[in-house]
Amino acid sequence: MSTTFARVLPLAFGAAISPVILLLQVATLASPRYPVRRAVIVLGATALVVVMVMAAVVATDAHAGAGPKTDPVVDGWIRIVLALVLLAGAVRVALHPGATAAGPAADAPAAAADPGVRGLRFFLLGIGAMLTNLTTIVLLVPATREAASAAISRGDRLVVLAVVLVITLLPAYGPLVVLAALGRRGPAALAAMSRWLGSHHRAVTVAVSLGFAAYLGISGLIALG
Repeated sequence: MSTTFARVLPLAFGAAISPVILLLQVATLASPRYPVRRAVIVLGATALVVVMVMAAVVATDAHAGAGPKTDPVVDGWIRIVLALVLLAGAVRVALHPGATAAGPAADAPAAAADPGVRGLRFFLLGIGAMLTNLTTIVLLVPATREAASAAISRGDRLVVLAVVLVITLLPAYGPLVVLAALGRRGPAALAAMSRWLGSHHRAVTVAVSLGFAAYLGISGLIALG
């Protein structure tokens, strides 16, 4: 199982590098009313999307007859296509600075400041943020495929899939853990994190996309070779 983790964990941690989800949760925890409750709602929404994506990947592979003997050629082409998607996303963000500023994460501060906004709004913000989080979705697909098709027991595959889920959702539950662990210092720490991400959001997104585009592209070419 160590070999499976070695192939899966880099992809899972790449999927977890999500400034969008982190900024959304920090803004949600700044809500004047029910901040923790609203953050838990966002966590549930993002978890729902991740579980649905993982389930779809597993079901698709099962329907196609994939398993421990996954065709390396098919796997290679999938990795190359995903690498091109990440590369396109990186180019878009690099050429259009406003591309990372729009969306649910940008809407969260206004929603958080409005005491009349109900929990459903935050649930929809969480759904939208994860569905439009290109880097996370693109890296989650090969991580799930690696885990689901590994030549290990079914129980071990479930463990690996659970680890992928927990790591991918780190930006969604991490701020809640920070808040609980630091107590009164939690809000200040989250505010500092939010400022840093707000300033470096674009650079982080481009770096992660390019780095994993290279990783997936090279590994895809090796699989084809």
